[in-house]
Amino acid sequence: MIMKKEIRSLDALYLEKQKLQMQMEVTQDALLQSLDKSGHLVRDFLWSRVAIPAAVVGATTKGVQHLFSSNGNGKSKKRPAHAESNGKSRHWLRKALPIALAVAEAFIDTSEEEND
Repeated sequence: MIMKKEIRSLDALYLEKQKLQMQMEVTQDALLQSLDKSGHLVRDFLWSRVAIPAAVVGATTKGVQHLFSSNGNGKSKKRPAHAESNGKSRHWLRKALPIALAVAEAFIDTSEEEND
């Protein structure tokens, strides 16, 4: 900011100094409020758009894996060692389901953002 008024006395200099200090305080307060609001927005975004969906996908994936690995009474099925090692897995759905869930969630989030 360029001063347009000449300062010819110590009193005028003191008044200008007071004005500048007041402007600096107001600017500092506005900056701190802006940073505080930004922090809340970032925190809310991370919880609602990253942490919670990731936890839901993780829990769903773990639940589906548990569902496919147990025989209904909570005990896991014994599989022969060669069933997983050969190139053709009989349980392709078990491997594809986490990917499908992630794609479906991304599609739902995208459609929700377009509706907003």
